[in-house]
Amino acid sequence: MDWPVVGDINGAVRKVHQPEKYPDNPVLAPEHPYEGTSLAPFGTVMRDSDTGKFRMWVPANDDFERRHGKNRSCQTGNYYESDDGLSWDRPNLGLIERHGNKDNNIFVMSFTNNLSVLELPEHRRQRGRYGMIYCDALVGEDERHIQNPERSHHMRMFVAFSDDGIHF
Repeated sequence: MDWPVVGDINGAVRKVHQPEKYPDNPVLAPEHPYEGTSLAPFGTVMRDSDTGKFRMWVPANDDFERRHGKNRSCQTGNYYESDDGLSWDRPNLGLIERHGNKDNNIFVMSFTNNLSVLELPEHRRQRGRYGMIYCDALVGEDERHIQNPERSHHMRMFVAFSDDGIHF
């Protein structure tokens, strides 16, 4: 609890419990070729207020395949759902072709692994219930779009919106 934000504790006490490591870690690991070699240790997990399900958006690193023959790994944004936050399902979204078919849970494809999804407050939902911030790296021939290469870090930031948290 952030004590400076709390106006009045009125008899409340702060009690910190020792965390316990979940014995069956990891709760989620790549199982299919389209999930690549690893899932990022970050992303977004939130509980859907309408369904009660946990929803996860997480980057996956595909080291096996280089997109468009360019010398960089491809990142995919993968979507998962769970009733308890421990056992995760991979809904077949059928949106993006990867490894020869669309039978996967990929909702976005990029060249870097930074993405964050958030649920927007009611008064900010003109473009959708969810917002996503993600970045993409400019490498190789894409670098021609950089106006000042000496001062650039070769990353672009994007914002996308969605009503359902899947179609951005």
